[in-house]
Amino acid sequence: MIVRITPDWAVKMWPTVEPLLAPAVAETLGCFETPDILRDILNGNVQLWTAADPDTKSICAAMTTQIHTYPRRKSLRVEFIGGTRLHFWAKDFCAVLDDFARENGITLMEGAFRRGWVRMWPGSREHGVSLVKELV
Repeated sequence: MIVRITPDWAVKMWPTVEPLLAPAVAETLGCFETPDILRDILNGNVQLWTAADPDTKSICAAMTTQIHTYPRRKSLRVEFIGGTRLHFWAKDFCAVLDDFARENGITLMEGAFRRGWVRMWPGSREHGVSLVKELV
């Protein structure tokens, strides 16, 4: 089951979700730390979602999204995903986000994912390649 966590509940849930998001946050090359994510959730700029393990009913995954308004489109960007037991929640996650996007007038979904996500998210496709270069 995928649930959107309200900002007031995010603080209570943070000890559970922070370790799930930390590996994804670590991939940002120092651009973000987990307290930055919590701050953005609390100020309403980022949405926090959780997935529950159907066997144990405990949280097994956490995700964040952010709505972006471009000059000609509105986008829902998946910022961070982390967790376990992907096969139990990935399809539900995709469906819930698609519904949330439609309800909010969003016409584009985007995010940086591992390649395998293209098989799990119906209608998605790879778009370009992400390159990074650190300047010292």
